Amino acid sequence: MLDGSSKQAALVSSRVTVNGPFAPGATVVQFAYSVPFGDGAVTIAQKLPVALNQVSVMAQKVGDMRLDSPQIQDHRDMAADGQTYIVGQGPALQAGDTLTLTFSGLPHQPLWPRNLALVAAVGILAAGVWATAFSGRETAAADAHRKKLQARRDRLFTELTALEEQHRQGTVDRERYGARRRELVVSLERVYAEIDADAAA
Repeated sequence: MLDGSSKQAALVSSRVTVNGPFAPGATVVQFAYSVPFGDGAVTIAQKLPVALNQVSVMAQKVGDMRLDSPQIQDHRDMAADGQTYIVGQGPALQAGDTLTLTFSGLPHQPLWPRNLALVAAVGILAAGVWATAFSGRETAAADAHRKKLQARRDRLFTELTALEEQHRQGTVDRERYGARRRELVVSLERVYAEIDADAAA
């Protein structure tokens, strides 16, 4: 609340309330609030709870700041106390009307560092997702290959065991036994070499 306001006006949290009963004549209520902004423009839209006989706006001008409002057609720059102010006036407004003020050309930090940081963060996130997915595909392929090698090893070992049993029982020809045994041993050596190479990788 600003000095000069009626004692009937009270500020609770972010709400200004004027309590009755009202004395004859004008009841003056003046309050101020700040609006944060991140870029070079900010729009204030205030729905009026009561009618206004006239709209008056005064804002300290910094740099190339401009004021635009559908309710204020007449505004100009005015110098006072070494500062420049934008002063504007507009016609009466009814209760329930919305007063809209747009200030542009406000001083602000450049947005490109923030945008660059956001782009970089999105790029890093995308690269991480891609690397994870690619790594997952590689891991799945390696697991499938290893399981295939293990299954082949088990099959060859089972076949070699059966061949040795047949040889002990004398149910297989000696020449055929020797040739087949060499084939199975060579195949097993190759499978074990591939398994060892996958484990080393």
